[in-house]
Amino acid sequence: MAAGIKTRAFLVGCPRSGTTLLQAMLFAHPEIYSFPETNFFLSLFGARDLLTMDTTPQGSVRKFRELVRSIMELLGVAEYRRRARAWEPILLLPNFYVAARCNSISLRHNVKTFVQIVDAASLKAGRPIWVEKTPDHLFYVKRIQQYIPDAAFIHIIRNGRDTVASLVDAARKFPDVWEGPTSPELAVRRWNVALRESLQYRGDPQHYLVRYEELVSDPGKVLKGLSGFLGCDFDVKMVEDYSEKAVSIVRDPTHPLVSGPSGQIRNTADTKFRDLFSPAEQDFILSSLKDRK
Repeated sequence: MAAGIKTRAFLVGCPRSGTTLLQAMLFAHPEIYSFPETNFFLSLFGARDLLTMDTTPQGSVRKFRELVRSIMELLGVAEYRRRARAWEPILLLPNFYVAARCNSISLRHNVKTFVQIVDAASLKAGRPIWVEKTPDHLFYVKRIQQYIPDAAFIHIIRNGRDTVASLVDAARKFPDVWEGPTSPELAVRRWNVALRESLQYRGDPQHYLVRYEELVSDPGKVLKGLSGFLGCDFDVKMVEDYSEKAVSIVRDPTHPLVSGPSGQIRNTADTKFRDLFSPAEQDFILSSLKDRK
């Protein structure tokens, strides 16, 4: 661990599960630093379609390329296009002092450089703990741990029906910019896979699972536990000042999907689910969710 750095943490979970709300709350703590999503590991290791099985000829070609890339990963080699894609957003982040992207072909060196840059930005801000939030880094936990053995992981889990409703609502309202699941079937599958990934780490001391519903009903209690996990004391600013941090943790505040946490914390359980889906769709969703607590 770099001198002065207490904790390096990654906030993960299914999209539309409250990751931005929790990130803003953590960033409101005077010892915790955070920043817009980097997608760094998602890009460096390559986004895989974890939710569908593509049996088309094009899918076969993709699978062959994926095999080649997997071999490269085993050898610790970072493909050029993936390196470029991983570093591009990093160069644009405010307060990240990056003269140029890392040109090494070594995966380990790329990750080491990323950590050094985030460490420097965190220490420059006078905050010894940093939290990176990219929801889909959930599927790269083991790779992150391979290169950052002391990394901590915060998983946020939201009720399945409400997450599915939020996912589909985003797809219907913003089809031109939404990159997530576009139907109840795909949204259910997306949530089930994310839940399975998070629950496998339950009980692991490097992982902390947060239930969204508990966070909004009793934020003080949840944040006290989470603060202890990260190595700091709870600060009331996490509850009182979190909305002020929202603008600085989204890459484009004008993006139509960015609402940002603001104002009073509200639990809107079931509201969007009932309004958005027909009775038949509701029955399908409820029977398909794998909500194991």
